[in-house]
Amino acid sequence: MNETLIYLASPYSSPDPTVLTQRFLQICAIAGDILAAGHLLYAPIAHSHPIAFHSQIMGQQDTSWATWQRLDELMITKCDVVWVVMLDDWQASVGIAAELSVARDRKMPIRYYDPVTKMVSETP
Repeated sequence: MNETLIYLASPYSSPDPTVLTQRFLQICAIAGDILAAGHLLYAPIAHSHPIAFHSQIMGQQDTSWATWQRLDELMITKCDVVWVVMLDDWQASVGIAAELSVARDRKMPIRYYDPVTKMVSETP
């Protein structure tokens, strides 16, 4: 069986800790929906948020792209496709822009996930 592994890119960073938590919870719910639909995925926010908040990376809780870039870029290379979750402000996300750059450099397929309709498309 040839399984496809999805890298689930989503907006996250915010100076407001409430926004971080809200986005984390949204991504966990979305990842659950995608898994329930039979897909396999790596969701960096769902996987990294608890680590960032329950450890002291570089002496503080660090949710920045710079801290997580090495891991996220490596994980993209292990995946087959990148899905972008189109939450509020996704187009302004530094992390998503960088993730898409890695995917494009590798000529990976990129899809866009609408969290309202739960539909995936080739264009935003």
